[in-house]
Amino acid sequence: RIAVVYTNLAEQSTSVSVAFSAAGGPAAKGDGGWGTLYFPDTTFFPTETLNGGYWLIIPGFTSWTPANLTVTGGVVQLCDGFTLDVAGQTLLDKAGGLDLRNHATLKTGGDLIITNKARLFLYSGMLDAEWPSYGTLLDVNGDLQIANQSTLYVYSQPTNGGSVRIQADDLTVAAGGTINANGSGYANRFGPGAGAGSYNSGSYGGVGGWASKTFYGSTNAPIDPGSGSGSSTGGRGGGAVRILATGKVRLDGLITA
Repeated sequence: RIAVVYTNLAEQSTSVSVAFSAAGGPAAKGDGGWGTLYFPDTTFFPTETLNGGYWLIIPGFTSWTPANLTVTGGVVQLCDGFTLDVAGQTLLDKAGGLDLRNHATLKTGGDLIITNKARLFLYSGMLDAEWPSYGTLLDVNGDLQIANQSTLYVYSQPTNGGSVRIQADDLTVAAGGTINANGSGYANRFGPGAGAGSYNSGSYGGVGGWASKTFYGSTNAPIDPGSGSGSSTGGRGGGAVRILATGKVRLDGLITA
């Protein structure tokens, strides 16, 4: 954890350049999460150019409307339910990225570009009266571009099935780029097609193995996540990728679930 606390605001300088990183270390089953970076207010931070690698904690900081935004060098996680409304372009570059969760909204007035091993993580919140059809929103009023070795990850809510909604003008997934929802559906023992016993796989578009429950969902509008296995130690179902593009879609990379 990192905390930046100042008591004499008048003597502070905005001209000092400091990079912060509290990124988790590597592990066999996935890297550790982002450590916290605390500021007491938004007087000096964040700026429209960020070097990431932390979970940003600022009391009362639940929305932000920068003119443009560039994130490099690591992922910046924002608080649950955060609204990020960028007037112009959002650039995730050079292994940078964003992590938005639980009824969050990311809007861009221009293009959203994910490039040079950058990542965007979107986690859905539960479906409820306020969020009846999706649990996190990505709304790109421009082009959504995912370059080689760069990834957009989407995660459904594990017990409720709420999923991410992606809206854009044009969508381009270049060769080597990915939209990834692998294993990000319902948690084990959850979902309409969850396995009934320890040896039962989850179902969705087809019936899971070992006498699982029947399949479910729509054949021509498949927007539901897959159900989890019946085992207490089993895996999650496949996630849901829902994209509404008003213009062109070019897929040279992968969309996986």
